[in-house]
Amino acid sequence: MIHVSRLGALVALAASITLTGRPSSAAEVMATKTLGAYRVDLHVLPVEPYVTKEEVASKHVTAGMEIEGGAPPVMPDAATHPNHHLIIYVVDKKTGHALTNATIAMKFAPAGKPDSTAVDVPIVIMQMIGKGS
Repeated sequence: MIHVSRLGALVALAASITLTGRPSSAAEVMATKTLGAYRVDLHVLPVEPYVTKEEVASKHVTAGMEIEGGAPPVMPDAATHPNHHLIIYVVDKKTGHALTNATIAMKFAPAGKPDSTAVDVPIVIMQMIGKGS
């Protein structure tokens, strides 16, 4: 189960997401939950590399994800061999705009293993290069 926290309110998304497979076989999944005035969208995508603002400028990168802040990302070649990229959007339903100041926390526990301990997922603030947040 993936948990999202916004300004102290803990929310369980409506979907249990099983993260299995390798990057080449990773399927895309999306779950949405309405929480009062907000909509929380979870996208589970195949793993992808990220670049810093400095790399965007010096290497003239025009596509991909740019790191804006938060925790250091787990890169695709890390020893843990990440196989998915989780994206969370918290959207104000009234305006339709994504919140840029939401406090997000995620925990992951394997589906079907009730005795397993949920682990924190590092939150990296990023945006699509050339698209904004």
